[in-house]
Amino acid sequence: EVNPYNFIQFSSTNFQPDFNKDKKLSDCGLHSKPYNVLSMLYSLMTVNTLCKEYSDDYHLIISIRPDIFFYDDLDLNQVQSDHLNISWFENIGDHLNHYNSIIDHIAIGDSNTINLYSDCFLYVPSYYFNFRVPLVPEILLGYHAKEQHNLKVNMLNSRHSVIRIPNYNSLDNTDK
Repeated sequence: EVNPYNFIQFSSTNFQPDFNKDKKLSDCGLHSKPYNVLSMLYSLMTVNTLCKEYSDDYHLIISIRPDIFFYDDLDLNQVQSDHLNISWFENIGDHLNHYNSIIDHIAIGDSNTINLYSDCFLYVPSYYFNFRVPLVPEILLGYHAKEQHNLKVNMLNSRHSVIRIPNYNSLDNTDK
């Protein structure tokens, strides 16, 4: 088992008086704010924990963002329950060209598959500090699912997009 709390080695940079907690971490042009990435992964894990409180054996669990627009019908007959099933994202970017990357907008699978997928948050420190996995949700989840749990990915014959507010990429749209 990879226990992140036994392996974390913080950089002295994190303890400097001028350390900027809002700074984006970069890797080959990929960047994400740590707070946003960790918050999203924590939410995924917490919702799955609540799901398990009701039952630990579902035929299918669908984890989906509420701001998704589907261009095509989502045909659940295409789902392979023992795989991580995801939809095609309309806007392919550099972060999706990474060999471990998987879209974090939608995930469908049986209880075991979604349980494995959803606990990524617990391992982020180890993945980032020890294995140098970029702090990008799609790459973290892909590394976690593919490399650590050997989950197989099934691409559903459906495309989707994320509905964005007009100033999504501007500095005016940041948490203070």
